[in-house]
Amino acid sequence: MKILFIILSIFLSSNCALAWPFNLGSQNEIGLDDLDDSDIDDKLIDEEVQKQIASLEMKKTGVYWKKPDFSSQREALGWSADVFKVPPGMQERVKFWVDIYSKYTTRQVLLHDSKYIDIVYKILDFSEIENNKNLNSYQREREKKKFVKDEKRKVKEQLERIHKKQFNPSELSEEDRLIFEKFKFIPDKNKFIEAQHRRRLRMQLGQKDRFVLGIYFSGRYIREMEEIFKQEQVPIELTRLPFVESTFNLYAMSKVGASGIWQFMRSTGKLFKLKIDNIHDLRNDPLTATRAAAKLLRTNYKILKNWPLAVTGYNHGPQGVLSVARKLQTDDINNIVWNNSKRRFGFASENFYAEFLAALHVESNATRYFGRIEISPPLIHDDFPLPRKVYFGEIVQLAENIFPKEPGKDTFDILRLYNPYFSRSVIANIKQIPESYNLRVPKETAVALKESLDKTASFKPKLELKNGVYKVLPGDTLSGIAAEFGVKIKIIREANNLGVKGFIRPGQKLVIPESRN
Repeated sequence: MKILFIILSIFLSSNCALAWPFNLGSQNEIGLDDLDDSDIDDKLIDEEVQKQIASLEMKKTGVYWKKPDFSSQREALGWSADVFKVPPGMQERVKFWVDIYSKYTTRQVLLHDSKYIDIVYKILDFSEIENNKNLNSYQREREKKKFVKDEKRKVKEQLERIHKKQFNPSELSEEDRLIFEKFKFIPDKNKFIEAQHRRRLRMQLGQKDRFVLGIYFSGRYIREMEEIFKQEQVPIELTRLPFVESTFNLYAMSKVGASGIWQFMRSTGKLFKLKIDNIHDLRNDPLTATRAAAKLLRTNYKILKNWPLAVTGYNHGPQGVLSVARKLQTDDINNIVWNNSKRRFGFASENFYAEFLAALHVESNATRYFGRIEISPPLIHDDFPLPRKVYFGEIVQLAENIFPKEPGKDTFDILRLYNPYFSRSVIANIKQIPESYNLRVPKETAVALKESLDKTASFKPKLELKNGVYKVLPGDTLSGIAAEFGVKIKIIREANNLGVKGFIRPGQKLVIPESRN
């Protein structure tokens, strides 16, 4: 058994999260200094997309968040009532993330020190840029980038001034003195110079609005997820890890390939029997991936012997955490965080357990931070074994008058919501869904859908244009859309204010002018 754990630990790759929809944004920490210049625009643009999705997804449901009950888990591995208590020495780090999740929105940015995380230099606000109607989305992101760079330059200049006058603090301005006082506990005379380093001066977006949206999304699955963790004898508090990984966004995809609400890498997903092929990717099936996550966490615990390290291993890989713990000769997470080398542990791994504790605390006390919150009701479905091979778009068209209507969602959105694991090839009608495949459909719609499907012959839907507007599907390209409708790419870009790069995303609605259709 011990040999099995060692083999598993070698193959378990890091499950760090960058997620939000359609390759959307970073996970809860975004440091501009950690990105190449080519990445920065996309990272910030993703925040705008997140807001658009929030406005579409959230609605009145009449179902309200309830405080979770984590008691009576005597059978859970390594569980006690205090197992997820904040470790000594980690209070300030956890408090920082509590504020990020509950106090600051995605329109606010904290410039802070990445080593002494609670040293915050400035709180910036993007509201003026966001509200400028004379700017398109790409111009707004360029303005944000410039704003942040200018403010970081000012912080560096401030640190330089303080360094020169640190032995004569009476000469400091009131503003500089406030920063000087925050560094008083550090004895190094070069501390202000070191704090200027590009890896130390860091940007962090607030997450309050995103976290509230995550609580809304979690209502679809959280009780079933808790039941799965109970069956796997893993503490149910850990079902709150997706708040850190993806904020419960079904379509979360990182730039390094992590996918789904649990942000499994492809290799790790396959290791835990999450099938990935040209039809579906079960990393994106929330409940199937939840069982795999429970097994992964249980394996991490058996390798690392305590939950703080096991949770950190979910991000950094258990073998990596084990290596650091052995080199430092400690199994205490706080000692590891403060004494590790950057070569072994990056910012994300250092803060992953603190982020989890903060997310657990904020979600467990949601009414304290956000007031009374409505959540999405559980997603109840019927399994519909397909009588023949079908295209995704064929089901969408046949279900138009069968699926219940939902504000802000069309039939495509509803079918995708119930089946978020289908591949891009299926969603874009390149591959057919096989015969006998269990399609998930809204409750009490399977019979009517079967009758409709039996009456029609198989066909491949073409790109559909409604009143001169096309809704982008996963896998679509601007060139492909232009070719389908016989319109020049330049004309589509200009009509939709897409900018030179012409970025499009699934779900986006494009005006198609001068179409031959």
